[in-house]
Amino acid sequence: MIYYDGCNNLLAIDKNSLTLFECQDIEEFNDKIGDVSNLFLKEEGYFYRFDYFEWVDFINFSKNSANKVLIPKKNGETIEAEITISEIFPINNVVNIKIIYGIDFTNFKKVNLQKIRERKSIKEKFILKSLLNEEKNLNKAELMQNLGLKEEFFEELLRDFKEENKKYILQIENKISENNYKSILNIISTLISMAQNLKFDDLIPILKNMEKNIKNQNYADMKTFFDIYKEEIKLFNHI
Repeated sequence: MIYYDGCNNLLAIDKNSLTLFECQDIEEFNDKIGDVSNLFLKEEGYFYRFDYFEWVDFINFSKNSANKVLIPKKNGETIEAEITISEIFPINNVVNIKIIYGIDFTNFKKVNLQKIRERKSIKEKFILKSLLNEEKNLNKAELMQNLGLKEEFFEELLRDFKEENKKYILQIENKISENNYKSILNIISTLISMAQNLKFDDLIPILKNMEKNIKNQNYADMKTFFDIYKEEIKLFNHI
């Protein structure tokens, strides 16, 4: 654990934290690192240091119970860890210190930084493609023509499609929070059938990538494609 005062001055650090950050003693840590948030890698889905906001306050009052950070190692590896902050109130005879923050790191896991960045790149490319092709892909007259439907019937089908997607997206989010990925496969199968019936072809490869990554137990990649799917579904609100 690392201890800072309310002004972000380093007070103390335990041996495990010195080992984690590859320092021999507190002097080396203070000289080379000082504020531990300087080490956190800035990647999507992970906490990193803000320029204009106290990071300790953000994590301390965050509703997210598992704030994860990426920590680089000297050997080139990257470690994922969960970070928690405890408020410690010193006794009255500790001069000029009203509060101490104890920063703890747990649940360490070695991760592939390149793969994390590839997931971000995939997500950005899909969303950019959707935005660039929005007029083409979601042209109401074209969609109606593809289905051979009159406007009133198309409107009814589209309304049902939107409502069903809201329901299924919520179900998937709940299953993810429960870490119950296998049960999502049936939902994805239903969504694929809906997209095929309505000839919403751009949705199908995204859903199939979600399905494939669940079967391969690549859950982080599955969540990336799920985020992409939700962005695609938002476009239907403009029809």
